Amino acid sequence: MNHQILRQLLLGALLLSTGCHRSAPGAAGPRPTTAGTSSTNLFQRMAKGAETPKINPQQLDVYLAQEHRSATSLLAASRVTGDETLLEEALRAQPADPRVALAALTRPGGAREGRHSLIVAFKKSAPDNSLPNYLAALEEFRAGQPNQAVRELGAAAKNPLQDYSADFVASSRAAYQAAGCSPADAATAAQLALPLPHLVQLKELAQAIVDLAVKYRQSGNSRGAQTLLQIGFELGQRLNSGSGTLVRDLVGIAIQRLMLGSLDPTAPFGASGQSVQNQLDALAHERDTLQALARQQEGIVGSLSDGEVVQYLEQVATTGERAAAQWVLTKYSPK
Repeated sequence: MNHQILRQLLLGALLLSTGCHRSAPGAAGPRPTTAGTSSTNLFQRMAKGAETPKINPQQLDVYLAQEHRSATSLLAASRVTGDETLLEEALRAQPADPRVALAALTRPGGAREGRHSLIVAFKKSAPDNSLPNYLAALEEFRAGQPNQAVRELGAAAKNPLQDYSADFVASSRAAYQAAGCSPADAATAAQLALPLPHLVQLKELAQAIVDLAVKYRQSGNSRGAQTLLQIGFELGQRLNSGSGTLVRDLVGIAIQRLMLGSLDPTAPFGASGQSVQNQLDALAHERDTLQALARQQEGIVGSLSDGEVVQYLEQVATTGERAAAQWVLTKYSPK
């Protein structure tokens, strides 16, 4: 399941791509949409075939200067323009910033060379974050070093997971506004431009965990297999927290179900003592509920005024998309 499909689950036909339609680095592009050019918000205009604002690097020269070309501003400019040289500049200027390391580790088409040093820097700059350990475990699996991967998984279990999504959205929103977007269009485009590749990598990691658990079981190490699957299940729980994006929740559910799917459905699993099948059924119900919630909010969000869109996206930033979707349905659904 790639991140384009995952985004479609979030907002259906409104999200036919993973982010902004970007102009080539350095190329001139049309000025971004500004307030007053349409009576409908950006979600609705996209449903009718419009594109998200196209931003070129020159439109952000003043913004970058005002922000002293900080790591935050360089990453935001790179995301909204697609200019990889801005990410490279951030790497040179602020290699110890965990957001820079994460952006470099998860950029589409990034080379495998240099990933080890990026992961080391990510660990050092964010010692209380489990995400660099999870990414390190994936690299060890890819390198055929399962014992080292298991050690990284053990280290990851000690800390919470932070993917800096709120920071990325806030800084992208500032960049879009600096380029001339209205507050509502900037907030919307920033949410759509939120990078998700790390979720694809964590799904790959989950499959590697299951594959190793199967090998453990085949070799007679049932206890080790159970421990691995519990670690993988807890990764899914961390993602499916309800505090991030709906996409992140859905990936978490998929990972939890992947772990349970390799077990005897009648056996108990985890601290709850519930059977594997009961937990699979509950997760399937939760998944279906979230997908229905995404479909229901689609029409409502598309009908909101610009001011209401800003309020909705502030709810997303404050409470997570799951709670924000429920909020917008309660507040704006036809009575």
